[in-house]
Amino acid sequence: MIRESHRPPKELPAPGTSPFRCKGMMYRDLSQDIVSEKSPDRTRFLEALGDDSLRAFASQIFLAGSWYDMVPILVMSEAAAAQEGVPLEEYLKTRSLAAAHRDLTG
Repeated sequence: MIRESHRPPKELPAPGTSPFRCKGMMYRDLSQDIVSEKSPDRTRFLEALGDDSLRAFASQIFLAGSWYDMVPILVMSEAAAAQEGVPLEEYLKTRSLAAAHRDLTG
């Protein structure tokens, strides 16, 4: 069950402003793993983020080779885990193993 809101804690910088970066592949994997672009689940996922700036950040098209703020993936992963109905740790393990398998098998 998705929590009512997945707002970043106040001490986190606004999405897109953190100096910490990751390649867009992390966000592409997150988007592709949980919902497709036109799925009702995607709409539900974006609505659950609760924060307009986070929702706008999550709605963009992520390019695999580009650099993006890494901080929003924390809140987005929590929302994705909630949408799948699994604990965050289980979600991260499952997705990490799937990404490793996909990368190793080319």
